[in-house]
Amino acid sequence: MRYRPHDLHRRLQLDLPAGDELGELAATFNEMLARLEAAFDGLQRFTADAAHELRAPLAVMLADVEVSLRQPRSADEYRATIDGGFATGEALMERRLAEKRVYPALNVNRSGTRREELLLKPEVLQKVWILRKLLFGMDELEATEFLLDKLRATKNNDEFFNSMKKQ
Repeated sequence: MRYRPHDLHRRLQLDLPAGDELGELAATFNEMLARLEAAFDGLQRFTADAAHELRAPLAVMLADVEVSLRQPRSADEYRATIDGGFATGEALMERRLAEKRVYPALNVNRSGTRREELLLKPEVLQKVWILRKLLFGMDELEATEFLLDKLRATKNNDEFFNSMKKQ
């Protein structure tokens, strides 16, 4: 039996006596598949939410430009449309970070996704909220550099969040 990402809902169905080693292995495998399926579902929800968070402001910018270009307008009206687009773009990307070549040039205080409680375990979500409180008191550049320095000092997210206890 071959499993692909879209097959994670399938489980091994073995009719074996209780305590059989092969049956226990199949049960463990099925539990692993359930965890993988939940992880893939969470990742899909996160990706959809993140895509929406990026598309919505861009759609507003494009609509504003399209409406502006439908008929001749004064220079001030065009400037207002362009200024609105810049404001939306700056909400997505922090210009000072980009100029300093900080990657990602993202304003961490304005970033985030709605419904993150569906994506994160409660103990991780609690740490994310604590981290956001800490970063919110900082300048955008300082917050991003602080976060990137801390992330670079750890190998993965678990290690990063566990390091928060020690500091």
